[in-house]
Amino acid sequence: MSDAVQRLIQDMRLHSVDGSDKSSGSQGTGLHYVREYNRLLVLNCVREYGPIARVMIAKRTGLSRTTVSSIIDVLLQEGFVREGSFSHSSSEGGRRAILVHFNAETGYVIGIDIGRSHLTILITDLSAKIIARQSGQFDIERGPKICLPLLIAEMRVFVENAGISWERIVGIGLGIPGPLDAQRRKLSAPQVCQVGIM
Repeated sequence: MSDAVQRLIQDMRLHSVDGSDKSSGSQGTGLHYVREYNRLLVLNCVREYGPIARVMIAKRTGLSRTTVSSIIDVLLQEGFVREGSFSHSSSEGGRRAILVHFNAETGYVIGIDIGRSHLTILITDLSAKIIARQSGQFDIERGPKICLPLLIAEMRVFVENAGISWERIVGIGLGIPGPLDAQRRKLSAPQVCQVGIM
């Protein structure tokens, strides 16, 4: 998990749902959230519209050019973006802008789908491009004490075979079936929740 994601999660845990601050000093937290929001705004702009010039990022996000440049410099250091080709020169002439590209290979995400009788594991880059995928039979009825160790073992072998180091895994998503209460038309918590996986 990247430092930026860890910082965001840690800050979220410091604040309760009602907005009260659990940290020893809340001074500057509002500014911190504005900075983090702007950072994600710029990153998503590059991801969606890149390769893109910094001046166009400023226009699309409504942020100042100075703010955009500062954020891009940080994202370059973290590896989430990279600079590459030049834009075409305008009809007025002038310097061609360096384009900013989203670096989808700076990290990877594991997706896991557990069905009643199957297990699918895949790895994607940060643009959701599937890098590796495997599916097989899996009996969830054996319960979490048997299924969870099997799942972890399968995942470790899968990641190793894909040739990706765990340091580059930034997240894991897990989809599991839950029992349906037909009378209340409501899904109950799956069995794996009872052993602390969620």
